[in-house]
Amino acid sequence: MYSMTAEKIARVLCGMLFAGASDVSASRVVIDSRDVEADTLFAALVGARADGHEYLETALDKGASILLVEQEDAAQRVADHPSIVNGQASVIVVRSVFKGITGLASHQRDLMDMRNDVTVIGVTGSTGKTSTKEFIASILSSRKNVVATRGNQNNELGAPLTVLRVDDRTEVLIVEMGMRGKGQVRELARMARPHMGVISTLGTSHIELLGSREEIAHAKAELFRELPESGIALYRFEEDFRDILIDAAECEKISVGFDRAANVVLDNVICDEQGCYQARITGPFGSFEFSLSVPGEHHLVNASFGIIIGARLGIDNETLKEACKHATLSGMRFARVLDEASGLTFINDAYNANPTSMAGALHTFAHLCTRGKRIAVLGDMLELGDYAPEAHREIGALCSSLSIDTLLCYGEFSAEMAQAAQDAGMPYVYHFELGKIDELCQKLAAIAQPEDLILLKASRGCALEQVIEKMGAYRAC
Repeated sequence: MYSMTAEKIARVLCGMLFAGASDVSASRVVIDSRDVEADTLFAALVGARADGHEYLETALDKGASILLVEQEDAAQRVADHPSIVNGQASVIVVRSVFKGITGLASHQRDLMDMRNDVTVIGVTGSTGKTSTKEFIASILSSRKNVVATRGNQNNELGAPLTVLRVDDRTEVLIVEMGMRGKGQVRELARMARPHMGVISTLGTSHIELLGSREEIAHAKAELFRELPESGIALYRFEEDFRDILIDAAECEKISVGFDRAANVVLDNVICDEQGCYQARITGPFGSFEFSLSVPGEHHLVNASFGIIIGARLGIDNETLKEACKHATLSGMRFARVLDEASGLTFINDAYNANPTSMAGALHTFAHLCTRGKRIAVLGDMLELGDYAPEAHREIGALCSSLSIDTLLCYGEFSAEMAQAAQDAGMPYVYHFELGKIDELCQKLAAIAQPEDLILLKASRGCALEQVIEKMGAYRAC
């Protein structure tokens, strides 16, 4: 955050400077007392599992300079703290800490416009928005000072906290925008006010809430509707509903894809033994070959968004090419984990799942080189509504058509997946009810052999990554 005094923050938020010095300042905003250090504003957010007002003393002891609270009795409780009495800290009382955070972020965004030295990029999509955001951030970081959404903190709290991480050194801000319903992307975009917008894919995530993929396209297109006329809208050419995206954007539009009709074209695609891809990219910036160290053909498009934006920001092709080679993703996204004791290799892609990402992971998994068996451990794909049974059957049928030796299914809807795979003639298929993770691990330990490759993929609610830890114990028995 640009440094601001307590007096200025209280004025911006229409709050009351309850105690302490008015001239103390803060250049960071945190909601977790464990993250507090000097020059920090600690926002005492009231959450489902914790109330920040219980940690005010801890925050002051760790050097917080400003406390933002909504409970006046809590402010009174810490008014006699040495940091406040000695003029080293202050307490501001507002009607809502949550609204205080968003209000402060909106003010910060106004200051960014006044300075005109930060390019803001908004990223959304049904599938791959976090991976796309991370590719863009990783590629641009080769030459720019970048602030980007951490993990998947892409909601109405995470997005303003991301804006508040901008400081005097920041050149690029990347805000990931999640969605739980219609209008949410619009609200996040109005807060972040991006100059460029990226829509990764239009899949079936949120179909339970919105009813159809067409409605999902309209909801995601809210990002493009909020872009200025001077902005840039980037999207995949191979989208069923790309016309909805095109109509929503009243600015420059750039499509990326494998079709020669796309504005930026990918061709000469090659896959290595580890499932990592290289391709040639051709666009207004010229043409060059680039390679990725992250498995999955779909990441070629994700990385291309970073290349296009990087070129627009003046990064040369050779630097972009090298940045792609070293670009990485966060944990539980097709991460290779070797259990040296057992000789098993896990592909941990258990962060989340929907039909599009599940199919992509399976295709990539089926092309990975291995001396042993390919074993897929797949869990439920959630938030699909009435489409859930059909979606799980489609994935089961897909497993039977790929080079996958054994399928273990976990959860309520995955029973449909298992049945479809068996009906299609897949010989080694097992199903385990939700909560029976120990039984799944016992079976996996019995059939897995050294050099086998094991894919873990499911929605976050299944917490399928725990299989890796549990397997060590079961194989030791």
